[in-house]
Amino acid sequence: MQKMSLEQRLKEYKKVTEKVTEKVTEKVTEKEKLVIGLIEKNKDVTIQEIAKNIKISRKSVNAYIKQLKEKGLLQRVGPDKGGHWKIIGKYSKMIK
Repeated sequence: MQKMSLEQRLKEYKKVTEKVTEKVTEKVTEKEKLVIGLIEKNKDVTIQEIAKNIKISRKSVNAYIKQLKEKGLLQRVGPDKGGHWKIIGKYSKMIK
C-alpha cells in the first residue's frame, strides 16, 4: 500500500466529505415530497391547504418546510401574505 502525504490525505478526506454531504442533503422524506408536489401544482398554496391535503398538522407542515429550506430545496418569495413558494436546487430539475 502506497503512503500518502498529509496533503494528499486532506484532499481525499475533503472529496469524501463533499460526497457524503451531497448525499445527505439530497435525501428527501416522503412527506417532504408530498409538500413539494403540492407546491409544484400551486406555488400559492397555503400551509393550511398543504396540511389539509396531506392530513397532517400545520405545525408538521411548518417543520417539513423548514427542513426543505435548510436543504436548499425551497424558498419563500415575497411576504407571507401575497408571496409564493419557489422550488429550487437539484430537486426542481428532478420533479419535471
